[in-house]
Amino acid sequence: MRNLLKLTVIFGLALLSTKASKGISLSSSYSADNQGNSYMFDIETLGNALTLTSFDVDIYEFSPTTTKTYTVEMWYRSGGYRGHEHDQDDWLFNGSVTFNFTDESRVYVNRNLDFVDLEFSPNTKYGIYLYAYGEAAAGIGYKNDVSSGAFEDSNLRLYASGTGLGYRRFGDFSVNTDRGFVGAVNYNLAAVPDSGMTVILLGLGLLGCATFRKCMAA
Repeated sequence: MRNLLKLTVIFGLALLSTKASKGISLSSSYSADNQGNSYMFDIETLGNALTLTSFDVDIYEFSPTTTKTYTVEMWYRSGGYRGHEHDQDDWLFNGSVTFNFTDESRVYVNRNLDFVDLEFSPNTKYGIYLYAYGEAAAGIGYKNDVSSGAFEDSNLRLYASGTGLGYRRFGDFSVNTDRGFVGAVNYNLAAVPDSGMTVILLGLGLLGCATFRKCMAA
């Protein structure tokens, strides 16, 4: 009976693990027709807590024939970016990723920006800020003249229209608006224990029932 209980618990925990590890991607439908060093946009969670894992974005890369590097930083804040474009103190830094680039041609390259995972609360809007700089000239691709709209699934809303400060990270500079997000937001749902816990509780119930019958028989 103890072996049955162990197997039941292990099976239930396996279900929990599988449920929490499934990756989801929400993409925009735009193709890049311009680029800049900085890009701010909003996302909003819809009813479920989730873990933001990475972004897929088009980076416009150009450099001399020698190998050069560029870096993309990620900043974020709760409540959205609007009204907070200039002040670095309003944002939290979430790390950076660095790439090497040697091609002389000027092309858009889709890059996965794998930052530190972030836990986001349900029903909350977050501002995201991506900033690119480095030895190799690099710009974050975007779609011109996008002033509104959104893309969403059952868990997340991606607001289509964003903005940027050109080559500046922060500061009192003109804001460049109506930039459409090009790429994808990748995330996982927080663990939902119902299925696995049901199996565990069922196993405990069977064990209790068997124990009760044994006692009655004695």
